[in-house]
Amino acid sequence: MKITVLKERVFKIALIAFLLTVLCSIWFYTNCGIQGLMTWHIFYNSLFKGFFAICLVPVLALIPWLIWKNKTTKIISYVFSGIAAFVWIMMFIVINIMNLLGTPASGLDLLTASDPLPVHEVQANDTKTPAMKIGFGSDPHWGASHENADARYQVLDGLASSGNDAVFILGDIAEMGILNDYDRAIADLQTHLSDVPLRIIPGNHDTLVCALPHFKKMFRQKKEPDYYRMDGGNVHILVIRVLWDEHEFNKKQEKWLISQLESIPQEDTVIVLSHCYLYGSGYYDEAAGFNWGDIPAVTEWICPILEKYNVDLVVNGHNHFFEYLENGNTSYSIVGTMGGKLDEDLIYTSPYSLWQNNTDFGWLEATVYTDRIELEFINESGKLLHTETIKTR
Repeated sequence: MKITVLKERVFKIALIAFLLTVLCSIWFYTNCGIQGLMTWHIFYNSLFKGFFAICLVPVLALIPWLIWKNKTTKIISYVFSGIAAFVWIMMFIVINIMNLLGTPASGLDLLTASDPLPVHEVQANDTKTPAMKIGFGSDPHWGASHENADARYQVLDGLASSGNDAVFILGDIAEMGILNDYDRAIADLQTHLSDVPLRIIPGNHDTLVCALPHFKKMFRQKKEPDYYRMDGGNVHILVIRVLWDEHEFNKKQEKWLISQLESIPQEDTVIVLSHCYLYGSGYYDEAAGFNWGDIPAVTEWICPILEKYNVDLVVNGHNHFFEYLENGNTSYSIVGTMGGKLDEDLIYTSPYSLWQNNTDFGWLEATVYTDRIELEFINESGKLLHTETIKTR
């Protein structure tokens, strides 16, 4: 290519448009949740690939000008380069700026990542006095077309009245991560669950599409990390970022997780939380085109780390049913039963599954003692569905 072509304005504008769209598409693709969304939803996979293809428009529109340098080909290059750059710049502005305008903090009295866990002081040889009672729920899905609001209200009231020292909601607060759904969620939480220390972590639906900054502004303090550890006496809760599958769990997070587990004495109680299940049964997902159950990359990468360090309990949502599973010394629980439509037609059962229920909404209560964790799976009406005892020594 002659050097004079490189100096032409039309070439420079096409090059700038191309670089802008490439940078914006890289930013978009690496946003939390996008890779998982593309994996599990054929429609979004095709849609986003279409957006990524826009990066080629400035280059393709430049070709006619390189062959026939005239006013018409110059205008064509300008117009298509401008359109491509405009589309991606507007996406960046909408997601990073406009998405946060008018987004208030929730006003809820939330536990922060740096707060100590509200544990009770218990002597090491006292196996009868609880050190902490924790309520867990997930996947309330405010705003979903098939939500069960009545069941959700019952679950919230049950979590509030069960004497829990803290409650953790493990994601998918809103169906589509939009402000109206979050307004409803915040109003209900203030009405039904305002007197219990509460911590809310994001799920995959809370990131649709690139809505994680929106979620953070409402439910987190500034600069709170995406994965973190909370301590209280000999009880430790580690929250890891796994929303869809392994795509949100990187080498940096793996290194952090291992370092945290190595620093905790084996006799202490360790509970790990994430939105996405780590082991789990499932069903055939038509949107994805394959089974929704044990995810090989998750079970082969993350679970062995937890089991190597004898994590006592892992609690997740994502799947909309109750399940209890065990592998080695580590117990796993799925509690995606706060109000989103319950999953039906479970065609796959994890080899680690010991109990499951996909007919009841409800929550999990974990009572932590110095030598064990007592689990109670409770339905929305307060009926005890299942119990388990996890030995922690």
